[in-house]
Amino acid sequence: MAGVDKLCYPSEFNPRPAILGEAYGVHIWAALLALLAIRLLGGRHWLTWGGLNFQHTDRSLLSLLHFCLLYGAAALVLQPLNFLLQPDTCTYGLQLVPSVVSFFVVASWVIIGLTEEIVFQGLFHSFLRRYWPEVLCWHGLYLPMAGVWTALLFALSHMQLSIAPLCIVQVYPMQLISAFVLGLHFSAIYFRTGSLLHPILAHSFADGIVITVLYVVMRWWS
Repeated sequence: MAGVDKLCYPSEFNPRPAILGEAYGVHIWAALLALLAIRLLGGRHWLTWGGLNFQHTDRSLLSLLHFCLLYGAAALVLQPLNFLLQPDTCTYGLQLVPSVVSFFVVASWVIIGLTEEIVFQGLFHSFLRRYWPEVLCWHGLYLPMAGVWTALLFALSHMQLSIAPLCIVQVYPMQLISAFVLGLHFSAIYFRTGSLLHPILAHSFADGIVITVLYVVMRWWS
């Protein structure tokens, strides 16, 4: 088995910090444009329309506690096991280089959850509710149809695409499935609370704990 520290990104993706900065810069610009769209579409009540508020904070934080306990326990068990079984797949091409490690850890805990939830839940989910107001109910769990479409878009956004030529570069099936399930969860909580507080914090925790555990396992294994 090749050493873990020799794992590298696919040739289409450059792992240098400068390139990574540009990649996450796209996240920030997308979130800023989403905020502008929320302001225009939401009218006078745009903060409520886009979930940019702290209403039902108690529900959000209680749900967040349950999520962190369950997801954190699962990540601590499954991520090392997945790495041992499929090291070349579950690392998603990550390099064990200090600059890359520090950048990914910060980005996963701070940037990704904040920016992506503003885009997907704050903008897409809120907008799609105008056209799909139906709410699905399953054993007392309520999920808006707009949230299902939002979760699907969220999952598809995790595919690695090439712009020129336009094609799919890399697809990790388990990542798409987990992203879809997480998207459903974020949508359900957003529908229940009307706030992005839980989706943002839960998303940040989900990405952060997975990347952190993965790097710890990679360092130990190398």
